[in-house]
Amino acid sequence: MKKSIKLGLIVLVAIVIGLVVYVIIMLNIKGPYVALVQPGSPGAVVGFHGGDQIVSTNGQRVKTSQEFIGVVNSNAGKNMEVVFYRGFTKMKVTVKPSMELLPGGGRLGIALTDESIVDMYRKVRD
Repeated sequence: MKKSIKLGLIVLVAIVIGLVVYVIIMLNIKGPYVALVQPGSPGAVVGFHGGDQIVSTNGQRVKTSQEFIGVVNSNAGKNMEVVFYRGFTKMKVTVKPSMELLPGGGRLGIALTDESIVDMYRKVRD
């Protein structure tokens, strides 16, 4: 086999291994998921979508919806940085939680769940 073909195969194998490791890491990240976004809310204005997975706020890791809600409430009226994943894309926004609770509760106008869409599907399926 030619050297260039061998080198190409080695590069291809390295890329596949890298992608597999990346997917495994992504599937093990824990954090609350955005279930719904109220139109016109602070969450909608900064671009949250259903299915986004929140991983940190103001540089601190959050693992549950209750942790995230606590951080949001303590930052009412102040800008806060939120890092989240949309699929495999890491995103960062700055959002200002409302001083007042919005209709339906909450300060960002988003509903949260601690289960991913995949987890919910598995429960329904099983």
